[in-house]
Amino acid sequence: MATLHMLRHAKSSWDDPSLRDHDRPLDDRGERAAVLMGAYMQQEGIAPDLILCSSAQRTRQTLKGLLPYLPDTTDVRIEPRIYESGTMGLFELAAAVDDGVEDLLMIGHNPGTHMLVCNLAGSGHPDLLDAIRFKYPTAGLASIRFQGPLSSMRGGEGELVRFAVPKKLV
Repeated sequence: MATLHMLRHAKSSWDDPSLRDHDRPLDDRGERAAVLMGAYMQQEGIAPDLILCSSAQRTRQTLKGLLPYLPDTTDVRIEPRIYESGTMGLFELAAAVDDGVEDLLMIGHNPGTHMLVCNLAGSGHPDLLDAIRFKYPTAGLASIRFQGPLSSMRGGEGELVRFAVPKKLV
């Protein structure tokens, strides 16, 4: 059994229009949300074996907010391909992890993150499924459980076991 956790980066700043999209930082609200989500993950016992994080500034800052709440043994990798990956690219990255990885956290962007979760989650509590289909806000965390390793995951075969958003955690 394996779980794929998909986290959309926290709220980013648009204050400096001269910055490339890749270089946009988190705003104050985003920094608070990243820490809040890290505390939530610790409280819920979410301890990923591996984190794959986009190379964008806002995703790396989101990761920074989480790290104090995660085990020191977590393998963290900055994965530049996440930044420009669509749904299929994200799927391929997740499916390519070693079968020994039981809990994978990917920190990425919309619309790819949202679309991947919607494509993979075929079951789960109806309220969670409705919420995830409606909107995937910044710093939203979805957890999808699969019966086998991530290398064997298929669309519609995952169970959505969690969808947490910062607004509902405070």
